[in-house]
Amino acid sequence: EAVFQLLFRVKPVALAERGYSFLHYRLRRYSGKTLVLDDGATFRKGDLVAELHLDNHLLYEMAQQSKSSVHLAIMMMRAMEQMMPKVAEMFANDPAFRDVKGFYGITMINRGAKQFGFTIADLEPGLFAFATRRYLKLLLWVLHPDGSGRLQTRKEMLVPKALAISAEEIARRYAGRDT
Repeated sequence: EAVFQLLFRVKPVALAERGYSFLHYRLRRYSGKTLVLDDGATFRKGDLVAELHLDNHLLYEMAQQSKSSVHLAIMMMRAMEQMMPKVAEMFANDPAFRDVKGFYGITMINRGAKQFGFTIADLEPGLFAFATRRYLKLLLWVLHPDGSGRLQTRKEMLVPKALAISAEEIARRYAGRDT
């Protein structure tokens, strides 16, 4: 995890007391097809976005502490509830985010994302989607409390999706909330 963060210049949104952050990001240019978000905002090729990353080390710890898949999901939802006001604060106060259109990421952990304001979109079929699916399944096998058993259950749900939320939606939902 540390090597990945160093190589790809991934930064934490905000550090918790133990030095971890559930959310990480890196600023980059959006390279996909035009994506229309649920709030009407659009990400176009070349737009500056904050590429969203979950901290796999922290996810692993959460999975080890959880008693079930439901418990893990609740822990992740609580972590997101704590992080999103910090995201809004970062978008509002960090000059590096002045021209950032929003957050964008790819994950198989997408259930519940809509309630946080994220748009969920399918990936374009192709090599990138294929490779991403393989990588994320390997990661799920390592991180999920049920391990390989999870890969056999509800396989139709194990499809990577793009998640995106505009800077405006982040501000509308989370600005001024306690962090």
